[in-house]
Amino acid sequence: MRTKNVKKSYDEAKINEKWATTLWAQKIAKKQLRAKMTDYDRFKLMRAKQLRNRIVRIEMAKLKKTAKGKVSKK
Repeated sequence: MRTKNVKKSYDEAKINEKWATTLWAQKIAKKQLRAKMTDYDRFKLMRAKQLRNRIVRIEMAKLKKTAKGKVSKK
């Protein structure tokens, strides 16, 4: 096959779009994004994770407290 025919078939099959949806492509994209991060971006990410984990921890504590209260009343 000639190059233009291969390119035409490649475009018609939408190979790039299919590739972008694979986990492998997403993993590579995420890795590249992380590599481009500046020190401040990494700091902001760390703070966002801390905030998310704090919220989860507080909600879990509330759920445990209510579950403990229901068990002891029986």
